[in-house]
Amino acid sequence: EKIADVTVDVKTLGNLGTINPDDFEVEGLAKYFLDGGCQEFDEKCAEGQVPLEACTVSSILTSPTAAGIGEKLTITGSNFTSQPLFTQMIIPDADDGGVSSIFLSGVSNHFKPETGATAPSLWTDSKIEMYLSSTVNSSTNLPSRRIGSGKWEIRPDGNQFLPCFVNIEIDYNLYPTYRFDEFRTFGLAKKKSLSPDGKYYWNIIAGIDSDPILIAKGITHTQVELVAKAVFCDWEKATGIDFEYAGTASSRDPLDGQYTLYFNSLGASISDPLIATHAILAPNFCNSDDQYFGGRITDGDVEINTDINWFINLSSSGIGGTGKYDLYTVLLHEIGHTLGLDHAMDMDKSNGVNDPRIMYWAFGTEQVKRVIDSKSSDGVNWLKVKTENSINSPNDCFPSGSYSIHTVPSSAWCLPPVSNIETMDEKCNISINNIVYQGEMLIVIFDGNENNKSSVLLNSLGSLVHSYKGNKDLFIDTSALQSGVYYLVTTCNLTPRIFKIIVI
Repeated sequence: EKIADVTVDVKTLGNLGTINPDDFEVEGLAKYFLDGGCQEFDEKCAEGQVPLEACTVSSILTSPTAAGIGEKLTITGSNFTSQPLFTQMIIPDADDGGVSSIFLSGVSNHFKPETGATAPSLWTDSKIEMYLSSTVNSSTNLPSRRIGSGKWEIRPDGNQFLPCFVNIEIDYNLYPTYRFDEFRTFGLAKKKSLSPDGKYYWNIIAGIDSDPILIAKGITHTQVELVAKAVFCDWEKATGIDFEYAGTASSRDPLDGQYTLYFNSLGASISDPLIATHAILAPNFCNSDDQYFGGRITDGDVEINTDINWFINLSSSGIGGTGKYDLYTVLLHEIGHTLGLDHAMDMDKSNGVNDPRIMYWAFGTEQVKRVIDSKSSDGVNWLKVKTENSINSPNDCFPSGSYSIHTVPSSAWCLPPVSNIETMDEKCNISINNIVYQGEMLIVIFDGNENNKSSVLLNSLGSLVHSYKGNKDLFIDTSALQSGVYYLVTTCNLTPRIFKIIVI
């Protein structure tokens, strides 16, 4: 029944005790609640009063640490309402750092022991039981969003009138899935047919040193490899999972079980991604005996946006004033995704991009965040331990004969790269005739004993005209070149230098 069709002007509110009907000016017909019953107003007023009491929280019986594993959060208190259809839980959205909110109805699957539509809600007047999954759909028309830490709002009547609040910290978010109508997540073990020893192998797609765009930006394979080795070593020390570099690959294989790093053009606008992570998830492979897992993470590749200006160095000194994104920082975040972590946030949403969580959803230019916070490493360690337990349980998600995960003790952890790229970048002595007539030879002389010489000639639009690599000086025939401006990018001792060339 429609409760009210009314325009109300609140004259005196006073304290949060009771409000008399005399305090309202009513146009039209209206009803009000009294002692649990629906009462008629008599024209503008009626005898009796409308009870108004704010909901209160007395305790959190189960303090959550993670979202994505179906852990139950129990909030006790009063005046939560016994009609969950009209209630709402308002939660910070971790996918934008809490700028927006997720609105959950009290009859959503998160308040049911099972996800089936006929299951009863566990939202009652004195207790709210909520099953946590890292992602939620606040309505069928909105994409999944991640549950965030901070101040959660309980709205007994679905409106902003007399809510109560509770502070909830989600230590980490895990990829969610379902298994037999219950929340589950994805495990980490490697298939023995792809990794017989259970190690996490990773590789880099070849071609960085021949890509004209990357060359023009001064990005080399050696730089990327050193930073990537340091990032994987950080995750090995944080989790004990054995990561091993497998060298270069000619192309990406999303089914090879290896973590592949590669560059690709993804756009340079503010809405385009810095990096796209492709975590391959295999759901519905686990039986009901597995308490935690409903699927497996089978592969994880990282696509780095060529169009972004990257700062690539083992040392963060020198990033200030460059306007670039720190590849080390962003890779730490993306490898977290390939290990099963979703976006997360700290309790204080005002931190913004300075949030200490490595899995915070966004980064700024020149921002350096090269530490894996303990909550994020706890999330991967939780998955690792539960995966090991599953391998040792014959009826769980990972049969021991087919899957394994290799871990190493702290005494055998990796050693991070020690060669600082900055100390390697000793500039070469280069002589060049940068103004030539059409048909003349463009000559590049490398003085001394420099090595790793390579050069590309780009037109004014950035298109490749000529490429060269070797240990000799460079002679370019300009007969086929149109008159105009060109750019010669040379790399020597890992140091890129750009020369403006004019063909007359």
